[in-house]
Amino acid sequence: MKHQEFFYVEPENVHSDYIVLKNQEYKHLVQVLRKKAGDSATATDGQGNAYDFFITEITSESVRGTIQKKLRKPGEPFFQLTLAQAILKGNHFDWVIEKGTEIGISRFIPLLTEHSIPDINEQKLIRWRRIALESMKQCCRSIIPEITPALKFEDLMSETGQYQLKMIAHPHQNALPTSLLLKNRPITNHPVQNRNGIAIVGPEGGFNLAEIHLAEKHQIDFVSLGKRRLRAETAGIVLSTLILDKMGEI
Repeated sequence: MKHQEFFYVEPENVHSDYIVLKNQEYKHLVQVLRKKAGDSATATDGQGNAYDFFITEITSESVRGTIQKKLRKPGEPFFQLTLAQAILKGNHFDWVIEKGTEIGISRFIPLLTEHSIPDINEQKLIRWRRIALESMKQCCRSIIPEITPALKFEDLMSETGQYQLKMIAHPHQNALPTSLLLKNRPITNHPVQNRNGIAIVGPEGGFNLAEIHLAEKHQIDFVSLGKRRLRAETAGIVLSTLILDKMGEI
């Protein structure tokens, strides 16, 4: 079955041999795509399960589909990449969430730095999670990327020990191109090494001296993204893409 896009089914609406789609997913299937009984589609619960199904019943509020095949983690990367991106002005972080989900980022950390804009609230987190869900469906992934509450830079540093690959985008004197830093790294089918990593990207104003020293202390690899200066949101996607490509995920 060719998947054009996935639909989202709440986990509580998944049963042993059928699923029920409601609300916006119901409207998109019936009112926009004009799907009818007997048509096929694919839905994901956002927790790693996807279901090929045939529509068997359409009511005024829901679509019921008989499960034909269950898929486990379709579209999901083996290498789990976290992007810690400094919070950006306006809606630029929306774009990071959308495109980052498409390329295969597994987790986003909105990062608070000295030069970032601390403009974040619960409503923004809700919107970002909705964007991640919509992007997951569009690119046929099956796990909604995690978006954590905002984290201070120093608190992030104390958590970096859990990652096997650690890179920070900054024009440091010891910064190397990603191609050199990743040259001898095994790809993701290696049984032990390099199953997860973190890419850290600052705000437009860059990191301050204290943050740079803290990254040095925690043995984060400094990486250069080339001769041209990139916008912060572009840098996050570029660095993440380079890492995922080397790890065999693109």
